[in-house]
Formats: sequence, structure tokens, C-alpha cells
Amino acid sequence: MSTFFIDYLIFVFLFALGVIQIAASLSGLIGILFFHKPFFARLLGLIMIITAIGWFYLSGDRNLNDVYGGLDANDQSSLFALGVIAALFITLVISSVTNMVRLSNHTIFSENEGLDSLKEYTYYVALSRNLSYWIKRWNL
Repeated sequence: MSTFFIDYLIFVFLFALGVIQIAASLSGLIGILFFHKPFFARLLGLIMIITAIGWFYLSGDRNLNDVYGGLDANDQSSLFALGVIAALFITLVISSVTNMVRLSNHTIFSENEGLDSLKEYTYYVALSRNLSYWIKRWNL
């Protein structure tokens, strides 16, 4: 495996991490932000995107045919999916840890379900509340 594969995976990971932070801050999903203030999350996301683009495209020749060491379509799509899934997983873990104290003191039960519950809870809390709700409804 060439370093081009790893470089592309890191590029997609950093880019997706930045996009998730920007999108979450613009939609008010404070449960998956790394910082308490949405402005800092947007700034971090923008810095991550610019850094990923600059590092990936300025660090070497990226216009390579797949015969000469570049990525073919199958490898590229697999690495893209892996990078985005890894960025989402890392976002959910880091934001649940960093926001645990701040959002766990929120005692009012919200009627929000799905992604809307991330406006008030961390991913871990939202997932556990939604699962407990559905378990009660299924009468297990």
C-alpha cells in the first residue's frame, strides 16, 4: 500500500471532521460540537478543511493514474467511506466526552427525537434516552 492511500484517507477524515463541525454549529446541534461556542466550532471546522486541502494538494503530485500509483475508483470510494465513518465516530466520541458535564446537568426531558435531540444532549445521552423510550414502547 502506497502512502497515497494513507494520505487520501487522512485528507477525507480531516475534511469530513471539519464539515461535521460546521454543519452541526449551523444547525444548532450543540451535542456534537467540540467547543461550547458555535463560532469556535465553525472556526475549527474551517481551519481543518483548509489544512486538509493545503496539506493534501501541496505535499506531492496528486495527479496520478491508477496504473502509476494513484487510486482507482474502487479504492477511492472505499477510502472515502472509511474516512467519513471514522470522522463521524471520532466526532461522536469526542463530543460526548467534552460535553458530558455541560449537557448532563440538563434535567428537563425533551420531546425531541432523532437528530433534534442533539440540540440538547450529547450523542450518548440522546441514544440512551431514545433506546429506553423504544424499549418501553415495545414492552420488552
